[in-house]
Amino acid sequence: YSTFRRGGLRNWTSVLSGKRLGQAAGAIEDVAGDPVVTDTRVYLANSGGRTAALSLSSGERIWTANQGSKSDIWVSGNAVLAISDQNQLTRLSTADGSLLWSTPLPRFTTDNVKRRETVLAHHGPILAGGRLIVASGDGVLRQFDPNDGTLLGQTEVRSGGASAPVVAGRTLYVVTTDGNLVAFR
Repeated sequence: YSTFRRGGLRNWTSVLSGKRLGQAAGAIEDVAGDPVVTDTRVYLANSGGRTAALSLSSGERIWTANQGSKSDIWVSGNAVLAISDQNQLTRLSTADGSLLWSTPLPRFTTDNVKRRETVLAHHGPILAGGRLIVASGDGVLRQFDPNDGTLLGQTEVRSGGASAPVVAGRTLYVVTTDGNLVAFR
C-alpha cells in the first residue's frame, strides 16, 4: 500500500504474487522484508520467488524477476542484492530485473544427504566497506565482491549469526544464535 502523507488515504496498492513450484516455502507469497524506496521506485521481494520494481508515484509495475528473497533486500546504484529463496546470494539489475550473477550459499547444516533436515539461515546482505556481508547460522560471516559475487573472505562467529549484520561507527555488529552481540572492526 502507498498512502498519502496527510490523512493516510490510500494512494495505490499492488500485489506481488508467484510461487516457486516444488518447495513448501515457495507457496508463501508474503513480502519477505521491508520494501526499499529510492527516488522514483519501490523494490520488494517475496519468499515465493518474485522480486519487483514499482513506480513510487503510481504503483505501476516496472519489472518482475523470478528471484525471491528470504529477508530484506539491499538496493545500491544499479543493483538489487538479496539472499534468494533458494539460498543464493543474487544481484539483479535495477533497470530490468535481470539476474546479473548468483552465488550459492550453504543450504543444509550437514553434507550427509541422509541427515539433511535443517536448512541453514543466512541473514543480510549488507553492503559495507565495498563488500557484501552475510551472517550465517553455520557460524560463518561471509564477505563477497559486489561486482561478481566472488567470496573474498570469511570470519568465524561462534554459535552462528541470527540477524543481518549492522554497521555503525566503522564497526560491524551481529547478533548470534545464543543471544550475544558480537562486534568486528
